[in-house]
Amino acid sequence: METVMTTLIPMIKADGIQIKLFMLGKEKQHYTEWLEGIEYKSSMCIHKSKKVRNLVYTIALSRFLYQEKPDLIICTNSLACLIADFARKICFGHYPLISWSHNSLIDINKKAGILRADFHLAIASEITEQLIQSGAEKSNIYTIFNPCKPAKRLIPRPTDKHKFAYLGRILFGDEKRLKDILDAFSTIENEFELHIVGDGKEMKLTQDYAKQLSIYPKIVWHGWQHEPWEVLQDITAIILASTHEGFGMVLVEAAAHGVYSISSSCPTGPKDIIQEGTNGILFEPRDIQALHSIISNIINGETLPDQQLIKSSAERFYPENYYNLFKTSLISIMEKWHNKLT
Repeated sequence: METVMTTLIPMIKADGIQIKLFMLGKEKQHYTEWLEGIEYKSSMCIHKSKKVRNLVYTIALSRFLYQEKPDLIICTNSLACLIADFARKICFGHYPLISWSHNSLIDINKKAGILRADFHLAIASEITEQLIQSGAEKSNIYTIFNPCKPAKRLIPRPTDKHKFAYLGRILFGDEKRLKDILDAFSTIENEFELHIVGDGKEMKLTQDYAKQLSIYPKIVWHGWQHEPWEVLQDITAIILASTHEGFGMVLVEAAAHGVYSISSSCPTGPKDIIQEGTNGILFEPRDIQALHSIISNIINGETLPDQQLIKSSAERFYPENYYNLFKTSLISIMEKWHNKLT
């Protein structure tokens, strides 16, 4: 979400629109570099009681809204929607509340807060469907996806041996399913190299499993990288085996670099990004055999799409195109809101 914010906020400000952030949390932000140059306030509460914390947040946000008198509020999660709705009522605010969740709504507890919003910005088509199924009006939902900056370079394909990469948090069995990726490679007889870029609490578990499968020597462990794509000198394809995503930004970033993607068709995001025959291929989540077959076919000489074609598929997510859609959505929301009040 920080990446999206640092891309979007400067464009909003350059357009002459004032924007301020208000952050809620149980502890102070440890990573604040992304907030540089952004006007923000926060309310932090470490009380054990959730009700007390929510009350503190509501009072703080009510004061903020009373002082600022905004034209609209955008909330990035379910709790923020809930708090903002209470705060808006306390200070008699007459402006729209907009949800902008950056996660799938598979958790039923998230839906109640989200539905407090009057309108919704969805970062994936499947989130739009989840909102509709939860009771939101289709006409009040705007599917805008997420922005991705153009890449500085195309990453060439290797000429010596096939190299694959995973970029993201190291989660062995949950969500990211690194286990499935390792299992798929464990029975590949041809020569290959797997690059894993990222860190996480299950790094040792993942490395131990790779040793157990006897593929550890074929893996390059890069750890966390500030510029993850810069460590990949050449690459055949990236792999994403998640059970769920918010958007799947790594797939757009891969396309921007001209890199082919092998991704699970998990909710939400990959099916919006992957265009089979153009920039990648999809397989069912947890289908290790399907993933194995895709990798084998590539190693055995399957022709991949032209890298310039892959790169062109990312253009609709570039910041300028994204901002036009974002701004158009907000203009439509404000028009609907004013029509509702009159």
